[in-house]
Amino acid sequence: MALAIIKIKIMPESPDTDLEDIQKQAEKTISGEKGSNIKFEKEPIAFGLN
Repeated sequence: MALAIIKIKIMPESPDTDLEDIQKQAEKTISGEKGSNIKFEKEPIAFGLN
């Protein structure tokens, strides 16, 4: 079986969105599809917005 590296960029709808909740849901979904070596990074969208 082949392995692939996939990078997914998730953009929240508003700055008030709970990023921890999105991360937990994404990790659950990826793990359910047999994903491994899952890593999350948070990057600022614009000055002052994380």
